[in-house]
Amino acid sequence: MRNTGRLIRIAGLFIWLLTACQPVSAPVQPSPTAAVLQPTLTPLPFPTFAPLPAPTNTPLPAATTAPTPAGLVVFYSERDGDAEIYLMNPDGSDQHPLTDNDADDMAPAWSPDGSRIVFESDRDDPNPHACFPSCNYNLYVMNADGSEQRRLTSLPGAEWHAEWSPDGRSLVFTAGDPGFTSMGIYTISLDGGEPQPLLVDEFANDAADWSPDGTQIAFSSDREGGQDIFVINADGSGLRKVVDTGLDDYFPDWSPDGAQLVFFAADFPSIRQDIFTVNLDGSDLVNLTNTPAVVDESPQWSPDGAQIIFQTDRDRNFEIYVMNADGSQPRNLTDHRGRDYWPDWLAPASAGVSDNLPGSRLAFVSSRDGNGEIYSMNVDGSDPQRLTSWRLWDGFPDWSPDGSQIAYYSYLSSERWAIMIMNADGSDPRQLSPGVSCDGAPHWSPDGAFIAYDSGGCSGDFRDIFIIPVAGGEPLNLTNNPADDMLASWSPDATQLVFTSNRDGNYEIYCMAADGSNVRRLTDNPAEDHAPSWSPDGRRIAFYSQRDGNAEIYVMNADGSSPVNLTDHPADDWFPRWSPDGSQITFSSWREGGLEIYVMDADGSNVRRLTDSPGENFNSVWEP
Repeated sequence: MRNTGRLIRIAGLFIWLLTACQPVSAPVQPSPTAAVLQPTLTPLPFPTFAPLPAPTNTPLPAATTAPTPAGLVVFYSERDGDAEIYLMNPDGSDQHPLTDNDADDMAPAWSPDGSRIVFESDRDDPNPHACFPSCNYNLYVMNADGSEQRRLTSLPGAEWHAEWSPDGRSLVFTAGDPGFTSMGIYTISLDGGEPQPLLVDEFANDAADWSPDGTQIAFSSDREGGQDIFVINADGSGLRKVVDTGLDDYFPDWSPDGAQLVFFAADFPSIRQDIFTVNLDGSDLVNLTNTPAVVDESPQWSPDGAQIIFQTDRDRNFEIYVMNADGSQPRNLTDHRGRDYWPDWLAPASAGVSDNLPGSRLAFVSSRDGNGEIYSMNVDGSDPQRLTSWRLWDGFPDWSPDGSQIAYYSYLSSERWAIMIMNADGSDPRQLSPGVSCDGAPHWSPDGAFIAYDSGGCSGDFRDIFIIPVAGGEPLNLTNNPADDMLASWSPDATQLVFTSNRDGNYEIYCMAADGSNVRRLTDNPAEDHAPSWSPDGRRIAFYSQRDGNAEIYVMNADGSSPVNLTDHPADDWFPRWSPDGSQITFSSWREGGLEIYVMDADGSNVRRLTDSPGENFNSVWEP
């Protein structure tokens, strides 16, 4: 009878696993809004302007935007037909996949330093998508950008519900036999070795979570009849029950201060699951959701303890919600036709993790205040911040590899532009290049030691590619050709530069060694090709081309082969730049009347507008 009751409870607990086996139709993306055709793009896409009075360097007012939750949220979703791991900001913006395979990848959890994610998958099972009670899931780990996915466990049966130790060196997880007649808690070192049993007996022990100080582990167990919340010391001693709601209690998660647990309680066989909080001594039990006929489950505290994120079917579809820690103000973050599950919140700087998260900001140029200035904003377009205030024109920003500085060009006079460097917050600007001609389009080397830029063109001369040490010194001329060589971009391994040139009579994409040798042409067609940008893995190059009658974004292999058109719109699309993980591309476009910044997935899908201001917005570049 114990096994029968256990299977009923486990069947309810694994609703998320059962539903993961059911495909969901992908949502239909809206068609881009048509726009009026713009004039033909000129060979040098730099703005023109009249000289203005000398700069005043008036301090800018502080930003007045409302604060937003910090960090990143990882979750899994069935929106692409099977379960994949996704990433988003804690306000629900910038949702994008980290995994993509014909299997179910589920239950992700961040490492404490934010560098890795552990998850469970049936990708190595001979029959992926095999559901309860024959699921064969193993644990996998990957980098935070989805790269270097590797398998960690291979016990008989299945392994699931992994959580990191506070020092990031170990995982605690559940392992069960194929019929779930045995469910024990194990640990495993990330340095290698075999899983070690922590609590393995005749009971169903599941969903373990380390305390913030690493001394205790909370979990759920049916050792006293129903499923209740227990705590055990990290060495396996000191087992004690924390709470028994009279329902089946699952998935405890420690508050950041270690004083409380949040969990959900299920009323099987009825369809109701509510989220509760409780003190470690069992006192102050609070039902936060109290939603009849609704499933609220898998709660996780925010890093500051002020909010709780969870999954729910209250919109007749599983979505990720967030609410205040007292249960007030619940709101939908994902709002997608595909089902979304299992959120886990990465801590910001206040919890000891760097707030300089990969790709969290964009730098760009805008004339919204009357002149071309450098701005930054979140990758969803929120929180725009003005960084320069020269009252002339600043353009072509580029982040240093460590994200601490931004290079750009500044307009000094009609025939003098200079390469400048400033801190990422706009402070301490300094001139780097001589500025005796028109110096533009800076691009940092991957090691942060040099900046490539182009110079010339303002007095009827030709533009050439230069590099200059960031620490200061004389620039080195890499090209010396009676043509315009411009818009250089370093390869990720720093061995090559790709650039635009009309040395063969038409603007095409070229590549050369980092010392200026071995110049070779990558594109060859009657139309103009401009602004190459190397993908983070070095395998592809994005650029814009007029080969379809107007400027569109293309991607080709690094050797120039297999060009693919990513955009197809009557308006001009310009200046593509890759996200740090290579999953997205930003660009500038006139497609909705004004020049605005857009972002799309790296295959050209899911185009969305980021800026909407009276001025022109362009030359966006991702923070590393």
